[in-house]
Amino acid sequence: MAPFLALVVGAGLLIWVAVEMAIIGYSNEPPLQAIYAILGVAILMLAVRWLLNVGLPVHSATARPIR
Repeated sequence: MAPFLALVVGAGLLIWVAVEMAIIGYSNEPPLQAIYAILGVAILMLAVRWLLNVGLPVHSATARPIR
């Protein structure tokens, strides 16, 4: 579940920064919005790469038992 949750965290961080900038505008002093946006993109990119390597999580309740 970790790769999927990392994807959710990265997307959530980008949405949070976008909403913040829409409400209060971009602030240069200190450039925290830019730093957090870059961090969100980095988390999102790493999560996508991680998901491509390990695949999507499979919930054990939906997995078919081997007979």
